[in-house]
Amino acid sequence: MENIPLAIKDLNPISSELSKIYIPPYRILWYNEKINDAENIMKNTEYQAVVNESDHEIKCAVLNPGASILIDFGKELCGGVKLFTRSVLNTDGSISERAEQCSIRLRFGESADEAMAELHEKGTTNDHSPRDFPAVTGVLSMPEFGYTGFRFVRIDNTDPGKILFISSVCAYAYFRDIEYKGCFKSNDELINRIFDTAAYTLHLCMQEYIWDGIKRDRIVWIGDMYPEISALCSVFGYDPVVEKSLDIVRDNTAPEKFANGVITYSAWWLIIQYRWYMQNGRISYLKQQHKRIIETIKLLGSYVRNDGYFDPKNTWPLFDWPSNYSEELKNSGAHSIIKIMFDNASFLLDELGDSENSSFCKEKSAIMTKAEYKDFDYKQISAMRVFSGIREAKKENERLLSKNGASGISTFLGMFTFAAESEAGDTKKALENLRGLYGKMLEVGATSFWEDFDPAWCENAGRIDELTPKGTDSLHGDRGAYCYVGFRHSLCHGWSSGVCAYISEYILGIKITKPGCREIMIEPHPGGLDSIEGTYPTPYGIISVKHTKNADGTYTTEYNAPKEVKVTVLPASD
Repeated sequence: MENIPLAIKDLNPISSELSKIYIPPYRILWYNEKINDAENIMKNTEYQAVVNESDHEIKCAVLNPGASILIDFGKELCGGVKLFTRSVLNTDGSISERAEQCSIRLRFGESADEAMAELHEKGTTNDHSPRDFPAVTGVLSMPEFGYTGFRFVRIDNTDPGKILFISSVCAYAYFRDIEYKGCFKSNDELINRIFDTAAYTLHLCMQEYIWDGIKRDRIVWIGDMYPEISALCSVFGYDPVVEKSLDIVRDNTAPEKFANGVITYSAWWLIIQYRWYMQNGRISYLKQQHKRIIETIKLLGSYVRNDGYFDPKNTWPLFDWPSNYSEELKNSGAHSIIKIMFDNASFLLDELGDSENSSFCKEKSAIMTKAEYKDFDYKQISAMRVFSGIREAKKENERLLSKNGASGISTFLGMFTFAAESEAGDTKKALENLRGLYGKMLEVGATSFWEDFDPAWCENAGRIDELTPKGTDSLHGDRGAYCYVGFRHSLCHGWSSGVCAYISEYILGIKITKPGCREIMIEPHPGGLDSIEGTYPTPYGIISVKHTKNADGTYTTEYNAPKEVKVTVLPASD
């Protein structure tokens, strides 16, 4: 920020990296009998308190004591609500002492049901971001309330002696003012919507740092961030919030401790460093991580036994929540994550000219390949074994990945599951599962993607953008699992955006083969789509790609790339 007022310049102000916009209501979803003329909230678009000295009458919604109204803003947002209060009267119509203010209650919800629930009902919570609280508004007031993830807001007049006149309401939303450089379009509009919604989900979670969620988990959970960073590379290419987020975790973790207190999260920190370097090639930034990379590989190397097995000792080897109930299951998943880390670290250390520590990583990776865990019916661990080089994609696809449709695929690591199916030559099945998981969320009203989802949850359940009918379960309040039961469940979770990276890398076919996108391989996996086109950001500019299906079933690929990027095109493969 350049033009800071002189009066406060010497106070060392910190500028925000976020922009702020105002959004009018999309619709009124519900109100009770104690409100009059509720529709006036939708009619007034002058978002300014006005003292009118003309014959023009400003029509208001009249909230008598006990009045309630539920407003839908149409899309998931990160921010709050602004009220434009014209006047406050006593219930007898008089103006007396303290009649200038009125007590209200605000309830924000990612679903309609959440905004209607009482605090702590079915998991509703105020942790991480208050979303249910009392407030006060007054005559000719324009107060702003809240900073949370929401689509719906319920406003209650809780003052037994006051009548509240509201002329209008709007939402405000915070976001990073950045260009969407990567895009995807095909002849399948559902897949197009999935890509766009995932990109929007990511953007919402890019606040001052990269968060897990905008309602709950507004924290830099480094172990959950890999799908977000991968999606960010596909959509935005570069943004300084990535390095800012990586560094705050590094700087708040002692060398002998684990990132966020979890051993696998330290591994993910390093895996993210690899993904970020391959995208942007920032050797200067990588050099700043050299010391911590060495500390991380030595620390995690001490948890690999001589026979190649990962031994968690007294640590928490979290793979993901659904696998957390079984020591053997999560240990086998953590084993693959840590092996991938050693492979990635070896490459980065070679780039830094550190052959000694690179060799250490290669040795650890080699012995970890020899460890044999039993097969589990758990798709994400199966997929991670493929990408760690422990198992073959086709065998895992035949054994497990191609079975039971979208069931058992998580929004956290599902990008690996889809990718493993494509590696096995089964992209048609991957796209079926993509539609079955993400498409089903859109079908039930999602405008951003969730912390977790099982299509079976939709049985005998309503939509999230309507109040649940009697005799039907609440899809938000009566579903969920693990630490995200009921309304605590985040319906905008950044890790679910990883599907963008899968679509860009496999369907569009952009694979980075040299750091900084110096070399790109284009190998589409169309999965039966007739036409595919899109863009991908590089440090040198945007690559545009188009694949068209021919009459004989082959595909013609056209592309345009910056001259600094060497491009190799391979035939379409499914």
